[in-house]
Amino acid sequence: IVSPINDSIIFAVRNPICNSFCPPPELYVSKDYGVTWNFKANMDHPTFDKINPQIVYTTFWNNTYKSDDNGDTFVQIIEVPDFISYIFTDRFHTGKIYIGTRSLQGIQNPENNWGYYVSEDFGKTLEFKSFRESISLPSDPYDFFLPTIGRIIWAIDQDPQNEQVMYFGGEDSDHSLAKISLLDPYVVI
Repeated sequence: IVSPINDSIIFAVRNPICNSFCPPPELYVSKDYGVTWNFKANMDHPTFDKINPQIVYTTFWNNTYKSDDNGDTFVQIIEVPDFISYIFTDRFHTGKIYIGTRSLQGIQNPENNWGYYVSEDFGKTLEFKSFRESISLPSDPYDFFLPTIGRIIWAIDQDPQNEQVMYFGGEDSDHSLAKISLLDPYVVI
């Protein structure tokens, strides 16, 4: 991922694919357009704040880290009960971040309360947002596509014209993508 304010700064993650115990992801940074690379930390999913790109977020397992200095230093800001699979920064509000996970609370939660996490204050507080409470769903989650976005959220995006429309891409068996309006019912695309 290239810094939006200084294209000489590039973050890259080495994350080997394996079937058994995997070594942790390694975050590398280059400050010379990719000529040289330096190991930064065991972190994954680097992303820049879309409003204030001096701020960089990254994750490691179930923790989220924030840098206010373009990735020179990171501090832990959030811990969630699940393994983080994706982090997204809001297109309209600085400091608002969305966190997708693997095996969301729905896997461990008997109410099947699947969803995502959101912080609106640079990670000082965190709230779980249930898909089941946000949109009208059948009582049995297997009657619907929800397991595909409830098991692993691999991608989150936001409509660049409408801050109330979010996209969640997930995986169960069919790699579904869901378009969810925070105001209106869902649409599966």
